[in-house]
Order: sequence, then C-alpha cells, then structure tokens
Amino acid sequence: MAKVTKVSVTSPTSVAKLLLYIRTIMASVSDPANASLFPALTNPPPTEPLPNVPTYTQMKTAVDALETAEIKKRRTRTPADKTMRDAMKNVLVKPVEGYIPLWAAYVQSMSVTDLSIMQLSGFNLSDQPESIDELSQPENLRVTVYRKGGFRLAVNPVEDAAGIQWTLKQVDATTKQPLPNVEPITKSSTACTVDIDDLVSGGWYLITCYAFASGDVISTESNPIIVVCV
Repeated sequence: MAKVTKVSVTSPTSVAKLLLYIRTIMASVSDPANASLFPALTNPPPTEPLPNVPTYTQMKTAVDALETAEIKKRRTRTPADKTMRDAMKNVLVKPVEGYIPLWAAYVQSMSVTDLSIMQLSGFNLSDQPESIDELSQPENLRVTVYRKGGFRLAVNPVEDAAGIQWTLKQVDATTKQPLPNVEPITKSSTACTVDIDDLVSGGWYLITCYAFASGDVISTESNPIIVVCV
C-alpha cells in the first residue's frame, strides 16, 4: 500500500522528553513568521478560537503546570510513590497528551500534503498508509471444481484491497435467473482464492465478487460467471 508523510499524533512517554517536544512545537507554531500558516495557534490566541483546537494559552497553562510539578519532583531527589505518580499522570500529563493530537490534526489540516509546512510546525512526521478512496474491479474471476459439491474460486489480486467478498446465487438451469426462496451464499476471504463447499450437485450458480478495504470502501462487482456444480 502506498504511504504518505503526515503529522505524527504520538508523543514521548517520559515527562522530560514530552516537555521538550511540546515546547519545541509551541515555539514553532507561535513564531510570528508562521502566523499565517497556523492562525489558531498564535500567541496571543485569536479572538475567535476554533472548536476542538486548544489555544496557545490553554496549552501553555497545561505545560507550565506539568513542568512545575516535574521540577519539584526532581528537586526532592526522592522517588515519587505510586499514588503521587498516578496523580501527576492523570492530572498533569494527560491534558498535555490530549492536546497534542488536536494540535496535530489542525496542523495536518492546514498543511494538507505540503511537507515544508509540516516541518515548520515542529511536530514529528511519520509515513502512514495512504487513505483508500476506491478499489479496482476484480478481474478474471474463475472457478475450479476441486471436489464433489465444492468450488474453488479465484480472482486476480486487487491493489490495496483487504479482502474479497464472494457471492453465489443458485439459478434456474434454463433461464439462468435466481431461484426463488433460495438464499445466496456469501463468504469473505483475505486471500484472492476461497473454497465453497456443500453446493447442490447438478445445480447452476451465478458467481460474482467484489473487493473491500477499511473505511467501508468497496469495488464495483466483478463480471459474473455461471457454472454447474458436479
């Protein structure tokens, strides 16, 4: 699957590294030279903040509180007990960690695919799978009778597909129309082949398939084939 460079939503796990990372980002996005690139993150904040995008002031308040607690902990030179560590994590670390993905999403929306703008934000970047908008139609659908009452279906690989959905409809031997009151047989597979068993010997089947991927993306249906089961 093709990959695209995006703003990373992850953050360092240690408090010291987290503080260094977010301070770098804050300095970058609030730089006057970048005001037109990230207008929602300027310092001072805009008069009309965007919903779901914490302002620079909100981030600074959370970061300052975390940094103060971290400095105090280090000055005591005694290991913090579990209760204190949990309190620090829940009250001080989580707000900062929660703001970072919101800022990352905003920076991504402002830069779209412009790598130079992403780099100016101070965020780490990562190569992520490119979102899939459409899939090609499965081609060369074929059938092998591999056992009595059983078909082995196959189709050419479909790029970026997570799997194949197969459908078999029993049809009238003469008209080739689906038989009434007979439910279609459906089966999905992650491979481009699948075995279908327990078919009606002598029955005629209309077979189609389509490819699917994450995000409810599906292809157009393959060209159908009609075969008889032995």
